[in-house]
Amino acid sequence: KNYSVKKAFKEVSNNKEVISLQNLTNYLEINGFCPETTDLEAILRRCDHDADRSLCFDEFNELFYLEH
Repeated sequence: KNYSVKKAFKEVSNNKEVISLQNLTNYLEINGFCPETTDLEAILRRCDHDADRSLCFDEFNELFYLEH
C-alpha cells in the first residue's frame, strides 16, 4: 500500500494546516481507537517544537519517521 506521510497528515488534520488535539482524537476514534487525552497530550508535547499545541507537517513528519 502506497501511503505517503503527506497523505497521512492531510487525513489526520482533516485537510487543515496543522493537527490539533481534537483532530488527532477524532482520527483515532474514527479508526477504532479509544485514546486517553493525557497520552495524546504527551505526544503533542514531545513533538510540538514551537509550543503552539498542534503539529505542523514538519513536526508530524519527524514523529512519523521516529516511529518507523
